[in-house]
Amino acid sequence: LGTTTTQLVFSRLTVRNEGSAFSVPNYTVAAREVLRRSAVHFTPLRSERELDAEAIARIVDAEYAAAGIDRRAVQTGAVIITGETARRENARAVLEALSGYAGDFVVATAGPALESALAGRGAGAADYSQAHACTVVNLDIGGGTADIAVLSLNGIVQKESIKLGGDKFDQAVVRYLRERYGLLIGEKMAELVKREIGTVAREPGTDSFEVKGRNLTTGLPEKRRISAAELRPCLLEIAQQIVGTMQSVLERTPPELVGDIFTSGAVMTGGGSLLRGLDELIEEKLHIKAQVAESAEECVAIGTGCCFDFIDELSEDVIRYGSNR
Repeated sequence: LGTTTTQLVFSRLTVRNEGSAFSVPNYTVAAREVLRRSAVHFTPLRSERELDAEAIARIVDAEYAAAGIDRRAVQTGAVIITGETARRENARAVLEALSGYAGDFVVATAGPALESALAGRGAGAADYSQAHACTVVNLDIGGGTADIAVLSLNGIVQKESIKLGGDKFDQAVVRYLRERYGLLIGEKMAELVKREIGTVAREPGTDSFEVKGRNLTTGLPEKRRISAAELRPCLLEIAQQIVGTMQSVLERTPPELVGDIFTSGAVMTGGGSLLRGLDELIEEKLHIKAQVAESAEECVAIGTGCCFDFIDELSEDVIRYGSNR
């Protein structure tokens, strides 16, 4: 459950007891298989920071039906709340609303450590770090925050979170059109503009887009065509702040690990990472390779499906539910 979007992942886990016959059981996840990833839904909100738990339950119910899965067959689950809505009161409301949809499950509010780790798992960066005994930096840009984490051998060495995400880029588009043309547009139109022509590339190209909104002087509907080049400066300002935070994280990282990052580079996840030219900006300013992960918008959800064996290490705010099935 993110600030802007929500997604469900159904997985089959193979659990193995690593403990001996004479010790306390020590269960680990030996294998994972993703069975289904749902469509990406807009997160239902009652207010800027309050989730609509009942609407979330309806989404989950619809996805169970679409997957042909009987809720009684789901033995365990995890709900991770990220970004601006990562609050304990939301966790409790969601737990109550979803109590019948799985057996034993947990609800956790994700700080920057957990969200970055989930994104890194979902993108494969954490597995790559472990398999190659190297260090990778993960940049996850969600709707409300940008989370940076340095991952080394599946652990987090350095991390930082800033309240600059996709929503800030959208707000910059709204502000530019209002101040430059006296044109008022909504958030959905701003996001569409960003997706269609938004760029921070040094060479923005010649793309343009027809924006529809309301003239602030006349109050009447108005259309105006704007170019990628004229929009670039307002997006670049935010992107540079994110890259500056990445630089700060790298400066706090032990020198021997920074050498690894120079080779392995940065993995970009989250919907905000799809902004054109952001990878180029990172490479230009930080002198490391940067690449957008496959299915970047889904990485946190995919990582959530793999989180059962490490969630306690990363979140202090975990609520457990036992179904007594």
